[in-house]
Amino acid sequence: MESKIQLEVKLPITVQAIHEKFEGTDRVFVLLHGYGETKERIKRKLLETVKPFGNEVITVNAPFPIPILTEKGPKEAYSWFFRSRRHGVTLVDPSVNQVVFSALVNRLSLQDRKCVLIGFSQGGMVLPVLASDLPQVEAMIAISIGVSESDLGQSPRVPLHVIHGNTDSQSDLNFAREEFAKLRAKHAQSSFVEVEGGHDIDQVKLDALRSILARLDHEVLP
Repeated sequence: MESKIQLEVKLPITVQAIHEKFEGTDRVFVLLHGYGETKERIKRKLLETVKPFGNEVITVNAPFPIPILTEKGPKEAYSWFFRSRRHGVTLVDPSVNQVVFSALVNRLSLQDRKCVLIGFSQGGMVLPVLASDLPQVEAMIAISIGVSESDLGQSPRVPLHVIHGNTDSQSDLNFAREEFAKLRAKHAQSSFVEVEGGHDIDQVKLDALRSILARLDHEVLP
């Protein structure tokens, strides 16, 4: 007779992050990479755009390694969770990242800091998990992903800005529009920016991101 057994174990996972400080406005940016990417990649893509609007940038690897085999050997890559909306399957829920983000917040004493959270693709879907640990989040900005009401979870108070390409083949534009429409009534300061382009971080999306950050600066002026 065959039976299925489920074992609950706590694995000793070490998560790597980069913390960079510089002169500027008192604001911390936390940047979350997409599926199969790394903290270095998201930093390289976004650092120069966000730098004029803050004085600290934190990038962190997702907790689940998914090395990509190449001819030169394994390539470093990570995932935040394992879920398929299209197929209705969840193997690892995004909420598991709560323990990672709690450790990050405590290690860097972010509880009382003004923060802006930016996530690309899968990283955008875990922004609400991080925001739930931070009382002074100015905004969540999701690039190339739709964030649903259920994703928003414990962070309904935080304005959400979505930047989405009109030819994105990996994130459903109609889904992103429809889910944002449900949230819009509860988030007067939120915005949905549809731009030319696909599932990436290109100059058009960087320009849209810069405009959102400029508006945040304007809104906090006395």
